[in-house]
This record gives sequence, C-alpha cells and structure tokens, in this order.
Amino acid sequence: MALTKEERLLWDNLKYSFDMNWKPRSNDEMLKAFEISRRLDRIIPPLGNTIQWIAHRVIKKKGYTSLTYQDDMIGESMMQMCRSLKNFNPNKSTNIFAYLVTVTNSAMARVIHKENRERTIRKEQLELKQHEVYTNDSE
Repeated sequence: MALTKEERLLWDNLKYSFDMNWKPRSNDEMLKAFEISRRLDRIIPPLGNTIQWIAHRVIKKKGYTSLTYQDDMIGESMMQMCRSLKNFNPNKSTNIFAYLVTVTNSAMARVIHKENRERTIRKEQLELKQHEVYTNDSE
C-alpha cells in the first residue's frame, strides 16, 4: 500500500526520532498528548514516542523475535496506529494504551498472514516450475 505524502512525512519523522530509553508514563498523560495532537492535527513527540515504544515492545513480548520481517511488522503497526488515532474516541474508552496495543497486534497479525500467503504462492510456483521441468525432461 502506497503512503500518502502526509503519511510519508510522519513515517520519516517517527523513524528517525525514536529514543530507546523512553517509556510512557501514564495513561492520563497519553490522553493529554492525544488531545493536544488532535487539536494541532499532528502527532506530537510524546505520542509518537509512545507509538514507537508500543511497536518495539509488542514485537519483543509476543515472541516474534525469530521472524525475518520484524521491521515490516514494526513499520506497519506504527503506520496503522497513526491512521487509527483518528478513530479513537475518549468518550467511549479512556485507555488509549490498550487501544494502541490492540491495533498493533492486529497489524502484526496482518503482516504475518500476508507473508505466509506470499510464501505459499512462491512455494506453489516453484513446485509448478519443477513439475514443468520434470515433464519436459521425460519426453
């Protein structure tokens, strides 16, 4: 999926500004950062750091460490969190942290599903190619 110009700018800012030692403080502070971001119509650094922290933390906690496409999973989950912030309603739920973790888990599951689907297609193509070579050699 191609990124819009705004998403590309956001992605570039997030990608290079992550502080590995940063940790989110409280849900109340995250809600305040969310409200400020919504008013300014951009993601402010505390919320951006939270998004990055969640993506990196979930990939370590969930046992995804053996996968070779971790960077794709982190990137997709960060972009999905940024996109889904528009849909967060503080009147329905005040736990923005849980909302973002759920979005991250869904995004990572989608990447795994996509990679598995692509692996299956590659395997089928390889088997088809081998079958064609075998049938041509036997004639």
